[in-house]
Amino acid sequence: MAGRLAGAAAAGSGAAAATIDRARVESTSAADTVDLGARLGSVARAGDLVCLWGELAAGKTQLAKGIARGLGVVDTVNSPTFVLMAEYTGRLPLFHVDLYRLAQAPRASYEVVLDATSGDIVPQVLLERLASNNVAVLQTATSVGTGSSKSLRFENQLPAPVTAEHIRVRGAGCGAACGPDDVYRIRVYETTYSIPRFNNTGGAFTVLLIQNPASYTISGRAWFWDPSGALLHIQPFTLAPKALLALNSAAVPALQGKGGTITVSNDGRYGDLTGKGISLEPATGFAFDTPMEPRPRPYF
Repeated sequence: MAGRLAGAAAAGSGAAAATIDRARVESTSAADTVDLGARLGSVARAGDLVCLWGELAAGKTQLAKGIARGLGVVDTVNSPTFVLMAEYTGRLPLFHVDLYRLAQAPRASYEVVLDATSGDIVPQVLLERLASNNVAVLQTATSVGTGSSKSLRFENQLPAPVTAEHIRVRGAGCGAACGPDDVYRIRVYETTYSIPRFNNTGGAFTVLLIQNPASYTISGRAWFWDPSGALLHIQPFTLAPKALLALNSAAVPALQGKGGTITVSNDGRYGDLTGKGISLEPATGFAFDTPMEPRPRPYF
């Protein structure tokens, strides 16, 4: 958009049209931000996508107001935090959508929860995980509980972070009826568990216990790491409701004579699994329990 804007300005002054890949523009007031948005809107074409990111009160809505003004929109533009997706009529239709970007750590799992919905967005609110192109839907949340709450759960099994996927919230049937009274709450949890210690050295061995006390099946993976952070072994599991996994890690060839830590990724809800590692020394009768614990807080 900035490149076409520069090119259009140059062409208007009689100079050769130019295209730039990146430009830095500093705004010192809300009015300046609106004016910048208006310039972008004035050269926008059908199918253009403008992505804005920043903290609260960074000026994203002010820029959107300017884009709307540049498109000839006469309606008041508000933050889509309260309306999921707003559609405005101008020279081109303008869709103002709330998107949430989530960086996924390697070998980790997550849950996104949408609840506390009200007004016209109920019951057709949708929570989706999108590919990097913001078009392909990788996953759609399932309903949880008796209300309109949604839960979206997934694992990153890759050895590298995933930073290009997006979470989208939209109201399938809200349309023009949406307003400031149509609200929702979104929470993101890392559901990866950790066991800080396992030990299969010096005659000791560790038994990994993972139990599913929930009423639905949970699948996942136990990741065994050496003290330097190198991956030693991956143990997949699928636990039916109320089922228990008991794994003698010393019986796994890759873990014999090894020690380190364990992490557990899964497709269950935050906190629904329980477990521990039990380290035993048969020669002395010593036993040491290490609880399996999730991260203690949501991302936001």
